[in-house]
Amino acid sequence: MGKEIYYYVRDAKGKLLAAVCLMQKETEIWHRGVALCSKRDQFSRKIGRKIALGRAVAAPKSMKQIAHVNTPAAKELMLAHPGIRYTSEVLSATFLSEFEKKLVSKMEEKDAER
Repeated sequence: MGKEIYYYVRDAKGKLLAAVCLMQKETEIWHRGVALCSKRDQFSRKIGRKIALGRAVAAPKSMKQIAHVNTPAAKELMLAHPGIRYTSEVLSATFLSEFEKKLVSKMEEKDAER
């Protein structure tokens, strides 16, 4: 596996909606996995990260659109991060969201310091 970056998406009230895993596979190729939290769930970072990582790993084989996940969390996630359209996807670095590009830049800066 490549380098992994995790982040969490919250709704306007601060409730956790999703865990997102970005996994670098090649220099400019990333896999993204998204774990959405059901309103019936108690969000767990550990479980969310595990699901998001599994979806990032499976991204080349499985690209399920978040729009097909008919939950309030999915709708809020798509509004907050319009670039995220799938629970699993493979994308080039140019298609990362601006927020994700900042995370990647910070990771690269830390790696350069080592």
